[in-house]
Amino acid sequence: MADLKASNDRFKDGLISLAVEYLSLTTAELDPYARKKGQIEVSGLEVSLFTPDHIQFARYGRRPGKQPPPDIMLKWVRERNIQFPGLSKEGTAYAISASIAKKGTLDWVKDAPNALESAIRKNFELYNDKLNKSLMVLLNFQTSSIYKNMPIEKNFKP
Repeated sequence: MADLKASNDRFKDGLISLAVEYLSLTTAELDPYARKKGQIEVSGLEVSLFTPDHIQFARYGRRPGKQPPPDIMLKWVRERNIQFPGLSKEGTAYAISASIAKKGTLDWVKDAPNALESAIRKNFELYNDKLNKSLMVLLNFQTSSIYKNMPIEKNFKP
């Protein structure tokens, strides 16, 4: 029974490791597009990926029609030390926001797929196969452990 518990513990650790590996590849697909990188958190048997709120815009641009949040745009302008002649940093941020609302960003991709879903699906088959193999190994071990400890009846009656 101790072997079975140890096997279950190794299996759980393996699943967590597999999930972290999978989510690491997923966030690696998105990280080049944003300054803030995805974060993987493990809590018990739960493994979560947290991505920046703006990952869709960072990956595929922003379509015309809506201004970016003013505080985010002002922060961006200050970080890059951008200032248009005759305007304050705030005025520059507003001008850029208004332009984005009117024209979209230069990198905007019309009908772009969902950035997070695309990154998740990219390696799904590979990790689905790894998960299935892990489950089969555990099932084989558990089955052999059960049968190994099962008493064998020596007297058979027809």
